[in-house]
Amino acid sequence: SSRVSRARPPLLRVPRSSAPSEGNAMAPRPGGLPAILAAFAAVPAIVVVEAACPSGGLEMHGKCWFLGEVGASCSNTCKAKGLSFSHFVAGEAAPMVPKLLGREPGTRQFPWGRLECYVAGSDRFHTAKEQPDGNTGDKGDAGDWKVDVCRLACSCSQGPSTPVPPVNPSAPYPGCTEQSTVYRHSGAHA
Repeated sequence: SSRVSRARPPLLRVPRSSAPSEGNAMAPRPGGLPAILAAFAAVPAIVVVEAACPSGGLEMHGKCWFLGEVGASCSNTCKAKGLSFSHFVAGEAAPMVPKLLGREPGTRQFPWGRLECYVAGSDRFHTAKEQPDGNTGDKGDAGDWKVDVCRLACSCSQGPSTPVPPVNPSAPYPGCTEQSTVYRHSGAHA
């Protein structure tokens, strides 16, 4: 005889009488499907609802990502979605532009600015890095940077934006984490 605990209902308890017999494995069994459905109905449902990114944004790295319009800044792109710009560099291993496009662009180029830049006319994109190259024009807040041919990969979040310190080109080691320590050389590319 089987014992059933009354503290919590079993998820799938099929009575022994409904086990397949050697004669006809497909024959209906007493209590079969209705018993299984009743067992599921007795289990309380737990529903977890997560807030999705608005307007079809992509949730990754704790942010909502959008591919901005050509020539638009990320601050304006995020604001149009009811969010705030929140700078994040996804890195070389997993850039955001291919994820936002749903495909790999024809050409992947070197990291250039603090934001990824997709150029639709030539189906190419630049990945991003913490310190922009000198020829980007990216000297202020990363969210305000824009390039007339770029669709920028914009990371947005709820609440106030987290400002990124502006680049100081005259500093001896702009953006150093620790003076006199080299973590990696990112080099400049033209």
